[in-house]
Amino acid sequence: MSNFKVAQWNIKGLINNYIDLQLLIKDHNPQLISLQETHIPVQSHPIAPNSFISYSSNHIANTTAKSGLAVFIKNNIPHKRIFNSSKILNIVIEITLNIKITIISLYIHPNENFDVNDILKLFENINTPILLVGDVNSWNVLWGSDKNNHRGVILENAFNINGLCILNDGKPTHLSTLNTFTNIDISCCSPSLLPIVNSYTLNDLYNSDHFPIITNITTTVNISRSKSTSKFNFKKANWSGYQQNVDNLLENKLLDGNVNKVNAILTKTIRTAANLNIPQKRFKNRPMVPWWNRNLAILREAKEKLTSYKEKYPTWMFPESSCDLHLTDFVKASTTSETFEQHRSFLSKNIDSKWLFTDASKNDSSTAYAVVDNSGQILGAHTLRNAASIFTAEAAGILHAINIAKNSAAKTIIFTDSLSVIKAVCNIANNKWASINNIRDLLIDYKNKITLFWIPGHVGLTGNVYADSAAKYACSAPLVTDTLIEKVDLKKVIKSEIKAYVSNKYKDFTHPHYNIINPENLFPIYSSKLEKRKIRIFSRLRMGHTVSTHLHLLNRNFDDKCTKCNNVCTVRHILSECPSLHQEHNLILHNKGLDILKTPTIENVNTVFEFISYCKIPI
Repeated sequence: MSNFKVAQWNIKGLINNYIDLQLLIKDHNPQLISLQETHIPVQSHPIAPNSFISYSSNHIANTTAKSGLAVFIKNNIPHKRIFNSSKILNIVIEITLNIKITIISLYIHPNENFDVNDILKLFENINTPILLVGDVNSWNVLWGSDKNNHRGVILENAFNINGLCILNDGKPTHLSTLNTFTNIDISCCSPSLLPIVNSYTLNDLYNSDHFPIITNITTTVNISRSKSTSKFNFKKANWSGYQQNVDNLLENKLLDGNVNKVNAILTKTIRTAANLNIPQKRFKNRPMVPWWNRNLAILREAKEKLTSYKEKYPTWMFPESSCDLHLTDFVKASTTSETFEQHRSFLSKNIDSKWLFTDASKNDSSTAYAVVDNSGQILGAHTLRNAASIFTAEAAGILHAINIAKNSAAKTIIFTDSLSVIKAVCNIANNKWASINNIRDLLIDYKNKITLFWIPGHVGLTGNVYADSAAKYACSAPLVTDTLIEKVDLKKVIKSEIKAYVSNKYKDFTHPHYNIINPENLFPIYSSKLEKRKIRIFSRLRMGHTVSTHLHLLNRNFDDKCTKCNNVCTVRHILSECPSLHQEHNLILHNKGLDILKTPTIENVNTVFEFISYCKIPI
């Protein structure tokens, strides 16, 4: 059993780190190497290591030694290059082992804008299973990031369209200048390759800030290919010819005696006549993916049961008459309560109907709702858990009123001043709240019996005043707590608790540099008029993490000296202590030193940027 090894690595300069590339080749012996950020201009061509063939690419407009992509492949591997129309920097190589596999190597710059179509164009002219590798500078939990960003979601959508599976092992792939780890390099493949592919991240940076990733392809395992089958197209059958052929074939045939012999004669006759008179259609069977199992089948079945409300209830199924919003046509501030009362009575003119009123209230310690009738009698009142929002309480009150109304013989109109709840009920696509889904279910089930009617709150309408008073009373009364819990409310509580926990954990945290810059731990606010590059430099100096002060950590040496005076390099040293910059400290910074970093004003940010640019200090 032999392996075909693919190594991917953001090399941060091919010429500068060529020796480290040779060490990587010696340690892992890859047959194909994908390199990002080669810093090779478009008009140049990189020199390949011994026994390798090289392919390189860079943006046409990029004539400087930035960005860049290269692929090195062993000269004994049969292969060809495939081109596409994507604007993404890429090199596509089709290799021939015991099977054909197309390897896509790509690099997406952090500031590059792209959409799903740009990614999909990478797969043009490809007719084989795919292995995609590269540095995408995008975050997604699928390949180990803590969260998703917009770029990561675009890539996820494109990969889903092409059915690609992520191979990342979850380990960080990048060490940032802030000494934090991120996952921005990815490897993924077609489902049919999963049984023969495994990928892992190395623990050595090899003098870059990206960890190399090795992907092994076991070349002795055959990949299952889809087989085509044929079916008779009965719609185009020549039945008269079929009947004639059957009669001719059975003529002079004895159909008695041995049952097995008779069955064989009839089967052969039917098949022969069918093949002569009924055309056939060919179908390509979908291959069974190797990772499918019984547990996934059970999960898929469960998912299908939990379909969204948009699929469960098409728009035409929800009765518009179940929600009455006619009073929203009136401006509350310029309309009297008498006018509202008259229109409400006119619109709800069914004299046989029963009227219910609901309202909710929330204070510092409790959330509650109440349901009353037209005379003010309380028909139901409950408190909710402290985490419940006023929206949840309003929905719970309406749900309670509907449960009362469905058991009544008369038609019922439920009046509420919560416009947001009624609009959520009318929006079929809104299925975040369990209470809203239950209300919608019941309104569909009792569409000719129950109507939700919006009325403005706090304008002195009869019934609404009773409901408001009852809800406020329920907030302080010792009532039974409703068991309704909404996931939306729980998420808010969890986020709040996490925020409080983190704040308390780091409240007393001290940092020798940042505590001087920001002793009160205030969140810095930058003007929108400032350029991003200026804010970046100012922020790095405030945090104390810069290229000049921390480059030695990335280079794995202990030389943290200032390049201008050979003293220990710190942010304080750069801004106030370096003897070689004494004149610049006086003329540009006016000898403010670290104090200039305390307040991120436009003037301070521009002054610091001017100083750093003039002195040519890498930040």
